Amino acid sequence: MPSYDYECEECGFKFRVSHSIANKLTDCVQCDAPESLVRYSGASTFWVSYDQSENKKVGTVVKESIEDFKDDLEQQKREIRNRSFDG
Repeated sequence: MPSYDYECEECGFKFRVSHSIANKLTDCVQCDAPESLVRYSGASTFWVSYDQSENKKVGTVVKESIEDFKDDLEQQKREIRNRSFDG
């Protein structure tokens, strides 16, 4: 699927997304301004992560997610061990 870069004419937010050539986003995903997005081909020079709420490297996010999943799994294991099963 091709990638397209979008830029909001209202807030200036820039991001890249992959979708069919027939699809076209129109409303800004950052500021919700209607009909404010301009689409460029994926060959344009800018690219910003879709989620700009935190400035973390991808590797850091992956490591944190793995640790969170491990913690959740350990909690679920403890809960299962503590269940009483009536037979």
